[in-house]
Amino acid sequence: TGADSTDSTDLSFTVYNEYKAASPSRALYMKTIVEPHRETTFTASSPRDATSFRWKVFNDTDVLVETEWSTESSFVHTFTDVTGQFRVAVDERDEAGTETTDATDDAAAGSWHKEGHVSCKYVRREIKSMTDEDREAYLGALEVVARTGLDEGRAAYGESFVNLEYLTTKHVYGDTCTPYHSGLSFFTSHAAFTMQLDQSLQLIDPKVATPYWDYTVDAQELGKHWENSQVFAVDWFGPAATTNKDHALEGRFAKTTVPHDYNFSEHNSYGVVTNHLNNDPSPFVTRERSFCGLDIDEELPGCDVFMKCLQTTNLVDLHTVAENELHGNLHNVIGGFFECGTDLGAMDAKHPGWHEILMQVGVASSGIWAKNRYLEYPDSCSTDTPFDECRGTCADFNETTIDALSRDELLSKMKKIQFVYFEDDEDESTLYSPAIQTDYIATVFHESSGKYSWRFDPTGTASVNDAFTDDDNTELMRFVFKYACSPGKMGSMSTGAAANDPIFWPLHPTFDRLWHYVRLAPEFADFDHKWKDDKSCYGHSFRDVLPFKDLFGESARGEPTPYYDNMALYDACDPLSADLPYVFDNFDWDHCTDASS
Repeated sequence: TGADSTDSTDLSFTVYNEYKAASPSRALYMKTIVEPHRETTFTASSPRDATSFRWKVFNDTDVLVETEWSTESSFVHTFTDVTGQFRVAVDERDEAGTETTDATDDAAAGSWHKEGHVSCKYVRREIKSMTDEDREAYLGALEVVARTGLDEGRAAYGESFVNLEYLTTKHVYGDTCTPYHSGLSFFTSHAAFTMQLDQSLQLIDPKVATPYWDYTVDAQELGKHWENSQVFAVDWFGPAATTNKDHALEGRFAKTTVPHDYNFSEHNSYGVVTNHLNNDPSPFVTRERSFCGLDIDEELPGCDVFMKCLQTTNLVDLHTVAENELHGNLHNVIGGFFECGTDLGAMDAKHPGWHEILMQVGVASSGIWAKNRYLEYPDSCSTDTPFDECRGTCADFNETTIDALSRDELLSKMKKIQFVYFEDDEDESTLYSPAIQTDYIATVFHESSGKYSWRFDPTGTASVNDAFTDDDNTELMRFVFKYACSPGKMGSMSTGAAANDPIFWPLHPTFDRLWHYVRLAPEFADFDHKWKDDKSCYGHSFRDVLPFKDLFGESARGEPTPYYDNMALYDACDPLSADLPYVFDNFDWDHCTDASS
């Protein structure tokens, strides 16, 4: 691309690397970008023949590079100062001319001058668009981060090195509410997480930056068979559907370990730092392509949801759609659940017409188990304790006692486990159904009592269906209660320890890219960026401090490095900030705009 010019002549130059010209949409950054530790080619364009060229590169105070005069119109330079701002000048002279010395010397006979400004930043690219060499460099560095112990890594690469176990523990956060989810800090915190990972990757290979995976492309092209995406190749992130009995990752990230710490506030009975409901003793990261025996046929969030994000007009609504829908069930769909005491697949085989509602139950599994007040877990289990002896159970209920429950008793249990119930059965609007969409719940008004009741509707039309009998409804309630009382193991992505699965890392820059676009694009000039505080959870409010620091070169400049609050991160993550160390390759979503036209 052409450099940002400070003068105007018929001499010009372009700037490019092996990725050639940048997408026109990257012009939103209003900077010409050169990438660190990567050869950049500057090529002069002139209407004259038989001339020679000289190039200079300046920082704020010095000439960094000055070439000899040459008839070669191109010049190659490798920048290493991330976030550095540079002035690049090219002089041209003919055989009779004299060289110019600055941008005002164009009057000199037979000589010409052109200069422009460039900014040195990493470029986050869609992972499938990277060159094979760059992708392998990224995956190789990520593999080091996944497999290297913290002390070993810091001895080898420096004190700022962190590994996946460290980042996983940080992402799990603890047994209180999380500052990283269910609030506007979803944007600031995950941008910070990725930058902290980048710092470790760049200690290993300074050319590397985390890419993004635009999974809306795979959603459109592959539909329910997103497991066929190239990202799940054995030499990329490994298969979505594991085949080993423990469901540990396969491929290059096989045997990626999980952190153990009984002293950390959130851990399972085996001491694994993960959701305390996930009593999986596996020492390795896991992934499963089913919900407790029910093959997953959920699609990844696609263009319809993405376009909905672009229709929002304020930060609060953008977050709601981005986290709850574009992010939505992504983690559970990729992570899966397995070895559950109650088999969704078996019930699906028995009642094929219930497939969609059973899939809803499967997606919501972790939430169902979290809300079940009857569930109890052992305080601790030795590493050789079988999972069946350490799984969570409803101490007062087993298969026999649940089978003996009446319809009314089951209705009461649905409320107790917060699956479906009325807050006030005289007010239809108080129907509460956190696990499944209300399309799968029919409500009935009883004139004699002036009250409402509810029943399942597997057709998803929120209506009473004669084909779905009272006995069917009771059977499904009984099944749900059994399912809620027999939690299985959770794939790592289905827990707060999702950062342990390497696929986590290219997913979240997708939301950062969306955030950049909304902050840059002219059509969002009237977008309301006002932050709405949430005092119910520390970390969600604008001045709440998050556990991140020194992500923008502060220590290198000799500046203090306090932990950032959301306000500081929001400002520092401004896409036009000179200190932000990265940009995105483009803001092109043609596959979505074409589909919607």
